[in-house]
Amino acid sequence: MFNLLNPVKEGSRKPLFHHLMAWLVAILVVLFVALEFILLNHFHEHVTDDARKSADDMAISMHILLKQNMRSLEILSQTLASDDMMIQAIQSSQRDLIETRWRTLFQNLKESHDITHASFLDNQRHVVLRMAKPSVYGNKVERFLVLEAERSGKMMWGLEISSVGTLILRTVYPVYKNGVCIGYIELGKELENIFRALHVRLNSHLAVILDKQ
Repeated sequence: MFNLLNPVKEGSRKPLFHHLMAWLVAILVVLFVALEFILLNHFHEHVTDDARKSADDMAISMHILLKQNMRSLEILSQTLASDDMMIQAIQSSQRDLIETRWRTLFQNLKESHDITHASFLDNQRHVVLRMAKPSVYGNKVERFLVLEAERSGKMMWGLEISSVGTLILRTVYPVYKNGVCIGYIELGKELENIFRALHVRLNSHLAVILDKQ
């Protein structure tokens, strides 16, 4: 006799159950992927914001440190440029007098303030004396900062690449006598210690990439 109370056999429910389970799994996978995408996007935005803030802090701190070091080089240049014997020595290209008078000072500044470059030029931009290489002199300097100091008649400063490829903070200070420029004083320091100070201040690692072409 036909049973109206139980028209569907037990086995016929299994395809429907498997179909529902497949849909449920698919929905869970979609939800998981969406959640993962949201979390990764949030993490990326957080990391990007932190990196941008770190880069901004580093740029500001770098500028401050460069200005502070530039100012110390400027003050030293002013002191040298106001010395009557220095003015006379530069004007008459007395390289031996400059070296004898300022050798000890240069060594002390190198040890205490990391000043690694000091050169004295005549009014035609010819090297009278390089304190680090006294035997190399007489060549005409064509670097940008020297040309700008000659053009403007004012102190110029900036970053330049040395002959050995290191990055240098350099100042070029015109020397005047009776209102006439009689030469230039170049002072410079390599940026290694400035970068070290920046690393300590920000607790961050940094790298500098130079295109020497």
